[in-house]
Amino acid sequence: MRPEGKRKAKGNLGGKSARSGGQLSLNFSESPEKKVKAGKISKSTAYRPKAAKKSTSDGKSKPRGGKPASAALLFDPSVLFSKIKRLPKASALVGSRVRLARNLAGRRFLKSASPEEKREIFLAVRAALLKISEFKGGLFYRRGDMSESEIGELVESGVASSEFLSADENCGICVSKDGIVRVLINEEDHIRIQAVSGDLSLSALLKRAFRVDDSLEKSLEYAFDSKLGYLTACPTNVGTGLRASSMLHLPALVLSGNMEKVVRGLNQLGAIVRGSSGEGSDPIGSFFQISNQITLGISEEDLVKKIESLTEKLIGFERNARGKILEDTPLLIADKILRAEAILRSCALISSAEAMEMLSMLRLAADIGCVVGRNAVEKIDFLMKECMPLRLAKRFSSDLSNVQLRDAMRAKFLNGVFSSGALNRKSS
Repeated sequence: MRPEGKRKAKGNLGGKSARSGGQLSLNFSESPEKKVKAGKISKSTAYRPKAAKKSTSDGKSKPRGGKPASAALLFDPSVLFSKIKRLPKASALVGSRVRLARNLAGRRFLKSASPEEKREIFLAVRAALLKISEFKGGLFYRRGDMSESEIGELVESGVASSEFLSADENCGICVSKDGIVRVLINEEDHIRIQAVSGDLSLSALLKRAFRVDDSLEKSLEYAFDSKLGYLTACPTNVGTGLRASSMLHLPALVLSGNMEKVVRGLNQLGAIVRGSSGEGSDPIGSFFQISNQITLGISEEDLVKKIESLTEKLIGFERNARGKILEDTPLLIADKILRAEAILRSCALISSAEAMEMLSMLRLAADIGCVVGRNAVEKIDFLMKECMPLRLAKRFSSDLSNVQLRDAMRAKFLNGVFSSGALNRKSS
């Protein structure tokens, strides 16, 4: 039994055209794709910059282009002066996730539960999970059986939230064989069912989460109120208990100064913008998490459709913003990209936050075709993960609790990658 309801929301973040007053149009009520088709925004503004010209020996002009000046150069800034026919539609999308929060009937929330009660909840949920085919051949982690470094790796990889670091020993995580579905036990709620994907497939993820939810409910009784819906530890999750979110890389909206306007507009539409690590985190490297703010008075399916729709619009805004800054200020973008590459190649110390900011610019470069080599975005995403503290400690087999030493090792690692031209190599 799931609480249902319908609610329509409309929002407008300014109805000016993309060219009026030098401002980018950010209208949530109309798709950027439809605007292009309708002729409201020229295709050159929406998708590609004007081609800069250079003179030839016969006095004629032709677009800039060609190969990089040297094999060591990872980035080809001449691409910024060439016509880009179409920026990839999903270039801004990093991934998506749905999460269902559940608690057991007749049991106290974790904040007030005793150690023995937590242990009983853990054993009951684990027994129910072992009956579900989704998790046969999967992985099961119990916090009390893990080392601090193993716990940290789960948090850094995004499998567990930061709350897992200080959670009770009877906190656990069960991961399905394909890695898509994860069930967290005794983290904030008794049960949190998550389904994750690298694309925008929230509706499919919701179905996967529902299958696990229904299977668990055959063995467990949930705390449910006929008026309010599912009861949760945090009042903001009461109702459906659903949090649907997408992770986006939005550097052009940040560089153009439009991100604050986007955040205000999303808030008006019942969505919330957070940093890449979720609640309480600040945006680093222009990575943002977009999720629903409302869990009452609307069905799970409608919530998911709403976040999918808003995500698609944000991707369109980011593509238009990229087209505009490439058209108006290609030298500025080329400068930021080349500076980022130079820092990563030559720095002696670099924090994880600064590394993320620099790699973010390189990820933008890869998206717009300025990186020499294949699968550049995937390689840069891998480097972002490898720059995390515990990953570095494992790579160098040392204790990097000293911040300066950790920053030095991070710099050494990145120096090696960018001096060797590793991004140029084709994946095997």
